[in-house]
Amino acid sequence: MSQDNEEAPVIEKEKPKKEQVEAPVVEKPKEEVKKVEPKPDQSTTDALANILNGPKSDGTSKGSEGNDRTPGDKGNPDGDPNATAYYGTGKGLDGDGNYQLGGRKALNKEKFVQDCNEAGIVVVNIEVDRSGKVTNATAGVRGSTNTARCLLEPARRAALATKFNPDDNAPAKQVGKIVYNFSLSE
Repeated sequence: MSQDNEEAPVIEKEKPKKEQVEAPVVEKPKEEVKKVEPKPDQSTTDALANILNGPKSDGTSKGSEGNDRTPGDKGNPDGDPNATAYYGTGKGLDGDGNYQLGGRKALNKEKFVQDCNEAGIVVVNIEVDRSGKVTNATAGVRGSTNTARCLLEPARRAALATKFNPDDNAPAKQVGKIVYNFSLSE
């Protein structure tokens, strides 16, 4: 069925479009492209030269891996291959895991109060002589959880004030660490 009351849409005829004439494209003669071989930068060249022309090694040890001037590795053949020191066990004698100086005991354990509102763990690397005196202390090393200056300085001062038992068989400079745990209640 068809409807009587609706008109059909009117379709208009399209007007003819004017043709656009394109200008002819004049090709320019192509320049001859020279291929350039990529060259490595100077640092790469130097590194390769060092590898190829470096000193030859016969595989024998000429240096010392320890705390004396004798070539070769140190330690006990039956010792712990994961040990961090040549002397002692790496733990203190007093059973306190915070004072870690192989075969030595902390005779006094100084504490300095922090002057800020900070909390966290500060690890201090120490060097101790045979008499038990801490000769050098570096606070905020690996293992520290807070390296705020107001915690590092009291930890360093406390480490320098710590005294260990003397040991004539110890190395002239024995390395260890002290761990300080600062809390907000201090």
